[in-house]
Amino acid sequence: MSEVRVHEQSESLDRLIQALKKVRIGGGLTEAAVAKRPEITRMAVILNEADRLGRSAEEVAVAMLRALVRQLEPIKFRPALSTAYGVDYSGPPGSLMRRRGFYSSTGGPVDVSTIIDHENRAIETVARRLRQLDDVVAELGDYLDPSAHELIPPRVLAPTSPDEPHNPDEFTMLHQETWYVLDANRMATHCLNSALAEANVSGVTGVTSPHIAPPGTHVARYEVLIGGVVGRTFQSSVPTAVPLTNIEFPRPLRKGERHYVLYIMHYVHDERREHHGIAVKPASPTLSARLRVQFDPSATPVQIRWFAALAEHLPAASGRKQTLTLNKGNYVERVLRSPRQDTAYAIEWAWE
Repeated sequence: MSEVRVHEQSESLDRLIQALKKVRIGGGLTEAAVAKRPEITRMAVILNEADRLGRSAEEVAVAMLRALVRQLEPIKFRPALSTAYGVDYSGPPGSLMRRRGFYSSTGGPVDVSTIIDHENRAIETVARRLRQLDDVVAELGDYLDPSAHELIPPRVLAPTSPDEPHNPDEFTMLHQETWYVLDANRMATHCLNSALAEANVSGVTGVTSPHIAPPGTHVARYEVLIGGVVGRTFQSSVPTAVPLTNIEFPRPLRKGERHYVLYIMHYVHDERREHHGIAVKPASPTLSARLRVQFDPSATPVQIRWFAALAEHLPAASGRKQTLTLNKGNYVERVLRSPRQDTAYAIEWAWE
């Protein structure tokens, strides 16, 4: 490749990064904000998707950038950009400065220069991923938010207190993501969880997370990255029941108010054994969910399939098991629309 071509590509990337930085100003990531940035909306990947979906370039750009922010790695920079862009943001509306202040007051860095540095690093990563997107559906899944699908929330009379596990019906989960990460030894090391929840009753103070871990491991600790703090852990007297941990919000929510949480379950291995599958079961009424497994570059899975099953019947599938394709970046994922609370959703694989 000629030096001129390399220079042109570098300048193009720099212009995209600067445009993405300007999107933070004001209300954050909105169609109005990206409409002012042709460096974003005139990209071939945006225009091609807009044509394929019959949507505006601005709508596609916002949805695609939102998906890239939610997938952003390293994780430590994700909360800063999520707050700056207003993606799954649950704090007070207003300026970028106000959003940064809310992030700082809920566990983020106190120093504004550190927050800005995290935002800029995250934006550079997002810009490179946006330019490198090849198969958008394979890499981002159904990235446009569901619009015509609604759930009827259950009737909840009153919220529970932080001194007991929260009633899962206190929320409707608008979107939930569960990402398992495996190491070179083919064992899960941690699970990243995020949820955008809408309160079904006023006064909700937190959400409860079950200690879900693959065979031969247990949850050693919780780490909340955004949206709350780790609360009490509850042990069950039932031998087959898993422990539960509360994640408490900065303040009680009003009915209909939305709140975003992002947290990690860190695992400890009780025995050395390769993992061959994972499963999740929605605890609350859920509109959409994404289940993802990230494999180490040195450990490639084969014969990857996903299926649904009654939890008590795992690993037997309720229906046909369907093949999943390993994506660039060595991960697989499955997007679920209105998953049932009485059903477990699993991904299984073999090893080369």
